[in-house]
Amino acid sequence: MNKFFTYSLLVVALILFGNCSESKLSTNDLITYISDFDNGLRKTETINGISFDLTYRSTDLIIDSQLSSRALSQTVLDTLRQHYGGYYYFVLSLSTHDNQEVLRPNQFSFNQYSELVQRMSFRMHEYVTLVTSADDSIFLSDYLLENTYGLASANTILLVFSKEDITPDATWVQINLNEFGLGTGHLRFRFSLDEIRKCPSIDFSSKISLSSE
Repeated sequence: MNKFFTYSLLVVALILFGNCSESKLSTNDLITYISDFDNGLRKTETINGISFDLTYRSTDLIIDSQLSSRALSQTVLDTLRQHYGGYYYFVLSLSTHDNQEVLRPNQFSFNQYSELVQRMSFRMHEYVTLVTSADDSIFLSDYLLENTYGLASANTILLVFSKEDITPDATWVQINLNEFGLGTGHLRFRFSLDEIRKCPSIDFSSKISLSSE
């Protein structure tokens, strides 16, 4: 075989392998990647001493959070990716200036606190929508307020939106968070769909057992 041709194939293989390697990260490295503001997957706003941190949560991170320490088969992984892959996930974190949860009894009157708990637990679909560059307007498919019992540095809410409701040629999505009782007004967080699609996946190879196929 021609040496130049052989060398060219080697270079192409190295490039392809390198790209493949870069697109798969460990769980911790993926969290670091998403947390880096330069990658466009995390947005923040601070108003009246309350910080709003909205971060994209990839499908693989959702899957990883559901896995136990036991071995995983490729078939199960593919099934999980298909099951969870039809949605966009975002985590909304709310904290005070001293890095404590917003939702604390001593921060509000009893009635205000009770109403906020009800809204954040059961009525966020009334305050959160997703719009796109293609003029789609999408309501929450699901959401979940994490039970932190006053022991965390922020209250966190998982927001879930269906991908099938988004026009294919949309270039960005914007999450609109309307005033829901904190006196911060309406907030808007915009994400590039190209940056979301470029988000690396998790290298699950160490968790996959060939014998369990």
